[in-house]
Amino acid sequence: MRVLSPTYQSIGAVLLLGFLAFFAGMDTAVAAPTPTPSPAPAPAPAVTSDSEGPQFYSDLLVDVSGVVNGDVYASGQDVTISGNVTGDVIAAAQTIKITGTVGGNIRLAGQNVTISGDVSRSATIFAGSIIITETGKLGNDLVGAASDLKIAGDVGRDLLVSVDRLSIDGSVGGNLTYYSDTEGQIAQGAVAGAVKRVDPPQSTSEDRSPGAAFIAWLLGLLYALVALSLVTLFAGLLFPRSLRQVTYHLMPSPWKALLVGFLASIAVPVALLVLLVTIIGAPPGTGWLPRLDCADARDVRLRSVLYWAAPVPW
Repeated sequence: MRVLSPTYQSIGAVLLLGFLAFFAGMDTAVAAPTPTPSPAPAPAPAVTSDSEGPQFYSDLLVDVSGVVNGDVYASGQDVTISGNVTGDVIAAAQTIKITGTVGGNIRLAGQNVTISGDVSRSATIFAGSIIITETGKLGNDLVGAASDLKIAGDVGRDLLVSVDRLSIDGSVGGNLTYYSDTEGQIAQGAVAGAVKRVDPPQSTSEDRSPGAAFIAWLLGLLYALVALSLVTLFAGLLFPRSLRQVTYHLMPSPWKALLVGFLASIAVPVALLVLLVTIIGAPPGTGWLPRLDCADARDVRLRSVLYWAAPVPW
C-alpha cells in the first residue's frame, strides 16, 4: 500500500475542512430566517442659520435659510436657498431651488433648477430643466443651456441660451438670443428688445464611400511605413553603434522583445491616464492627450461652458 507524502496529506486535510465548512455554512443559511430590513430613515436637511460668508455646504439635502452675509457654495442631491444671501450663490445638485433672495449672481448646474425667489443680479445656469416661476425675478441677464426653459417671471435684461424647447410667458427686459432647432413659444410683447433665433451649426463632414475610406486608410498606412523607414534610416546613420547593440540584444529572443513592446503599448497609456488625475502627473498626462482645437468649439453649449469657467465682470 502506497503512503502519501506529508505534503499531499496536508492538502487533502485542508480540502476536507473547506468542504465541511462550506456545507455547514449552507445549512446555517437555510435554517436561519431572513431578517427583514428596516426602512432607512429619511435624511434630515442641513438647515443653516445666520452666518458670515463665504459659507460651504455639502450634504444630501441642503437648505440655506436665515441670513448669509457673503457668498454660498453648496452641493448635494437637493439644494434649496430659502434665506437671504447677500453675495453670490454657486451650487451643483440634482435639484436646485431658489425661493429666497440673492443679492449677487447665481451660478447653478443641475438637472432641475427652479427660481421662485428674487435674484438681484445675473444668472448662469446649466440644467436639464430651468423654470422661473411667476414670483421669480432676475435683475440682470440670464445665460445658460437647458433642454427645457420656461420663464413665467421677470428677466431684467438680456437672455442668451441654448435650448431645445423655449417658453416665455413672463417678461424679458432686453434682447433674446436663443440657439435652437425649433421656434420658441413666446407671448406677445414678452420681450422688450430684439428676438433672434440661431440654428445650431450642422456638421460639415461628408459621408465617404467605403472605397474612399479604404484608400484613405491605405494612404495612412503607407505614410506610417515610409515615416518609420526614414526614422530607422536616420537612426542607423546617426547612432550606428547603439543600433547594432540593440540588434544583438534582440536577436537571441525576438518574441520576448515583441511581447514586452506589446505590453508597454498597453501599459503606458493607462499609466498616463493615472498620472492625469494627479496634480504632479498632470503635465505629462495632458501632453499625451489629443489637443482640442478651439475652432471646433463653435457650439454654444461648449462656449457656455467656457463662459462658466471664466470670471463674470458683472
